[in-house]
Amino acid sequence: MAAPRPQSSLRGALCRQLLLTLVVFSFACEACKKETFIIPYKLEADKMIGRVNLKECLGSVDHIQSSDPDFRVLEDGSVYTAHAVVLSDEKRSFTIRLSDTKKQTQKEILVLLEYQKKVLRKRNTKETVLRRSKRRWAPIPCSMQENSLGPFPLFLQQLIAYASTADGYSADFPLPLPIRVEDENDNYPIFTEAIYNFEVPESSRIGDNAGSKEMKKGNEETSFRGGSQRVPELLEGIVWDGNVSFHCKRRVADKYSLIMKVQDMDGQFFGLMSTATCIITVKDSNDNLPTFRQNAYEASVEENMVNVEILRIPIEDKDLINTANWRANFTILKGNENGHFKISTDKATNEGVLSVVKPLDYEENHQVVLEIGVTNEAPFTRDVALRMTTMNRAVVTVHVKDQDEGPECRPEVQYIQIKENSAVGSKINGYEAYDPESKSSSGLRYKILHDPKEWITINEGSGSVQTSKTLDREVITPKNELYNITVLAIDQDGRSCTGTLAVSIEDVNDNPPEILQDYLVICKANMEYVDISAIDRDSSVNGAPFYFSLANTSPEINRLWTITRVNGIL
Repeated sequence: MAAPRPQSSLRGALCRQLLLTLVVFSFACEACKKETFIIPYKLEADKMIGRVNLKECLGSVDHIQSSDPDFRVLEDGSVYTAHAVVLSDEKRSFTIRLSDTKKQTQKEILVLLEYQKKVLRKRNTKETVLRRSKRRWAPIPCSMQENSLGPFPLFLQQLIAYASTADGYSADFPLPLPIRVEDENDNYPIFTEAIYNFEVPESSRIGDNAGSKEMKKGNEETSFRGGSQRVPELLEGIVWDGNVSFHCKRRVADKYSLIMKVQDMDGQFFGLMSTATCIITVKDSNDNLPTFRQNAYEASVEENMVNVEILRIPIEDKDLINTANWRANFTILKGNENGHFKISTDKATNEGVLSVVKPLDYEENHQVVLEIGVTNEAPFTRDVALRMTTMNRAVVTVHVKDQDEGPECRPEVQYIQIKENSAVGSKINGYEAYDPESKSSSGLRYKILHDPKEWITINEGSGSVQTSKTLDREVITPKNELYNITVLAIDQDGRSCTGTLAVSIEDVNDNPPEILQDYLVICKANMEYVDISAIDRDSSVNGAPFYFSLANTSPEINRLWTITRVNGIL
């Protein structure tokens, strides 16, 4: 018998042989050509055996089908066992059918499976081990975890081999024995045991970390660290196929610096890991409503004031300052139907500025109640339920202060009627003003500021008027206009107002009609008649139509001249 090889050499060869049964090989071919996978003869369910390039075979794939129910194909081309599979023959094949229903095209990929053959060490011809034909021995399948931390050497399994001698006694072989029994006609009753411990030295540790690792969904494989905040409460991370996706649950800072750790082997303690720094900049969105600091405000303003600021309304907004998500828009929702108020935004402070733009009258209304609303320049981005109440509201009560305004001449224009040619000193009701505080005319004095013809005088205490001259309607130009007098009303403190006393002068027939021509010329050769015109300075009631006649008549004049009516009365 040949001298056995050193124990370490045999152990290494057997270990490599054993480990090769655990490795899955994938060879990528060109599109729609045969794919060959070398696999162990026995596979568990849900075991990946390789990957094919589906896109290269058919650019757009919407249906994938395997002809062998023991294997399933994912959308990325990964081929998995659907059930536990044992290869009875050395080769096995199936077809992957790819379909594009829109383009109505279909292609197939042939997948050939081969299990790895055991490579046995050639026996030295001097070895006298009995043969057992038609039987092959293979180590019991075993497994180890990639990147295992030991302790080393790492125990894998224990194998028992049997051998015998021709005389039926124990074989006196030095250990280790060759692990091979080949003679099926062995009838020797005595067997000798040889026990082998297969070990993996630390130098043979498997540690290939290249390529992407499939990782569970969740953030178990990723740890976070950033600032003084507890970042896992602020960010949610989803890890899948080597990628991480973050969702910001709430923003308390504009930027986060995170140290990320990624670990393979499902995060077990012996998995390999690496870290990287991830800087996340959080962009602001309008997810916070502007709010009033209080629900009700009060302001005051003196009556008759205009273009004055009466109140500043501060608001609070948690969004990023000086952006459309933060800047406020104010609106007067109720109470400004007469347009007395205006509200604007102070761009520097983001306050609402309430102003009076139309004079208020204390006597009409002592106070005004306004409802103010506020929104942002940018639309609100939160859910629909909150969008229904995206406007905060506050009530502002404006108190109108009384002001001693002096008399009021209302209405400003007051009308009276006087018949022309009335006797001098005729009295008529005149102009009347009143004090808005007392609603009375008592204590007011009146003066005439302007009287074009000085026909009227006014009673200083009562405001009544009387004629100081004879009124002549016909001297007013134009004659149909009113005769206007400007009146001043003064209170006891010297405050005053002005108004107009419009006098309508009633016409009387105090003007005869007048013939416009002083003399007339009739040229008998060329003319047969001449027109005679007349006017009357009185109104139409006391004027035309006119009656024309000859002043001195005689038979001779009547024989030579006649008057014919054109638009008057003969």
